[in-house]
Amino acid sequence: MKTTTETARALAYFHYWSVIHQDVKTQNILIDLETYTAKVSGFGAPRLLHEEENEVSTLPGKSGSFDPYDVFSFGVVLAELLTSQEVVSFDGPERSLVNVFVCSVQEGCLD
Repeated sequence: MKTTTETARALAYFHYWSVIHQDVKTQNILIDLETYTAKVSGFGAPRLLHEEENEVSTLPGKSGSFDPYDVFSFGVVLAELLTSQEVVSFDGPERSLVNVFVCSVQEGCLD
C-alpha cells in the first residue's frame, strides 16, 4: 500500500509540472532499502505536456495535467501487485493480465 501511494504521489507531482513519465512499470519503481520508500525511475523518454493537452483543474486557482498513458500504466502496475502475476505470462491460456481484467469487468466478475 505504501509503495503504491508513494508512486501515485510521485506521478501526480510530475503531472502537476506537466512532465509525463511515459514508461510506468514495476521495473521502474525502486525501493530505497534504508527508508523503504518508493522511488520512480526510468525517465529515458519523458516529455512535457503542452497546455492544450488534457488540462484539468486540480485545485482552485491551480491547474495540472494528467496523461492517460501514465494513468493506464499505473493501473497495470496495481493489477500486478494485486494479483502477484506478471503483465505477460506464457503459463496458461491467457497471456495478458490486462485482457484478464478487461474480460472480468465486461463479464461483471471482477472480485
